[in-house]
Amino acid sequence: TLGPGDTLARLSLAGGAPREVLRDVVGADWSPDGGHLAVVREESGRRRLEYPAGRVLLESGYGLHAPRVSPRGDRIAVLEGSVEGQSLTVVDLEGRRKVLATGLAFTANSLAWSANGDEVGLSAEKLAEGAGQGSWKPALRAVSLSGRDRVVLRLPEYMSLQDVSPDGRVLLSVGTMRSEVIARPRGAERERNLSWHEGSSFVELARDGRRLLFFEAVELATYLRPMDGGPAVRLCEGLASGLSPDGQWVARIGMDHFTGRFTLLPTGAGDPRIVAGPRVAPWALRWFEDGRRFLVTGHERGRPLRAWVVDAASGTSRAITPEGVGCWL
Repeated sequence: TLGPGDTLARLSLAGGAPREVLRDVVGADWSPDGGHLAVVREESGRRRLEYPAGRVLLESGYGLHAPRVSPRGDRIAVLEGSVEGQSLTVVDLEGRRKVLATGLAFTANSLAWSANGDEVGLSAEKLAEGAGQGSWKPALRAVSLSGRDRVVLRLPEYMSLQDVSPDGRVLLSVGTMRSEVIARPRGAERERNLSWHEGSSFVELARDGRRLLFFEAVELATYLRPMDGGPAVRLCEGLASGLSPDGQWVARIGMDHFTGRFTLLPTGAGDPRIVAGPRVAPWALRWFEDGRRFLVTGHERGRPLRAWVVDAASGTSRAITPEGVGCWL
């Protein structure tokens, strides 16, 4: 899987320099005869599945990745994103779309067809199973073209499917996933590990530099911790962002999708506040220095990302970027 904006290139096994083929490629796969490419490309915030390259079969404003062509070359399997998780989707050569599985966690990142083309394999968690996006222990699954989902293998480690051989053997990568937050407090000579559990990831630093807001993926929860290494305080379930300039509020952005409201949570004692805003699924939020407005990046239902300025008192909002352009500060 490639990131947005990457260039796809071909390289001979005999050596030599790579030849650039396509720009803005997210993922790609060969046809069975090696004559064509199925690609997912990103343009203006939207992703397109093309097969052969240049012929659009499917378009999404939220996300497509990991395309795989069936052994007969008559279908392409792809992971399709949404606010409710990922879906396993199969598209035929006329662009007819069939969803085989829904509610997959975002840890799913690769697909492979069985040798006879009657199943699609993937390593994925189901959100409904309660493990959520943060357990990082996906099961190896096989989903039939009729939508029957069976678990082939579970391991107490992170597992990623790479491919399936013609005789049915499976190639897997297995390991332990960890993320850590490393920081150097003001005046300190050395960096300090401020991680809490095994899935800590940085969200934001308070403006006075004394506290750190971070997300704990294993719990799917947001914490606030002193930069001197003191105990972390669990603020809420889900992702919160946007420490207010006075450090008294954060905005929960991992919930309330498309409702037109934002939940502000106190970092100390107090009651939550509800602020009106655009009807988006928010991805990032940051306060302006005046503490009266915030900048939010998100997308309206079925639309690409863009950024809005929201007045925290009145709830009035205005878009400040075109669709397909967001802001992370």
